[in-house]
Amino acid sequence: MASEKVVEMAKDAVESVKESFDDFGSGIPMPSEGSDQPFQMPTKDELLAMLDTMGLGDQEKEELRAALLSGDPLMPERQPWTSQALILLPFLLLIASIFVFFGYKLYRSMKDKEVMREEKRQKRQMKKRK
Repeated sequence: MASEKVVEMAKDAVESVKESFDDFGSGIPMPSEGSDQPFQMPTKDELLAMLDTMGLGDQEKEELRAALLSGDPLMPERQPWTSQALILLPFLLLIASIFVFFGYKLYRSMKDKEVMREEKRQKRQMKKRK
């Protein structure tokens, strides 16, 4: 019983999300699948008309309308090397160098043990020959 209710609630949620997405893109002219027609960005007038059909709050609509009319980009331009990347890169290099250091130490230790075993084996063989 409870699992049926959960399944029904999930189906309702999925349907409501599908409906909201269908309503969201209703004013955008999209090329049909398989057509050779490239996607064209909507004009400012089309975007302003779509703002009224979107389920946004009044304040959000006004902010978007002001941004569209002022010509300011809604998304800031990406910079190739941000300050976060410049801070993160040395830490990643430090961690990588620590792994390399301990990996090398482990390798040398294993090689030294192997050499010691080989020397012991040779000494035993020399003793047996005498």
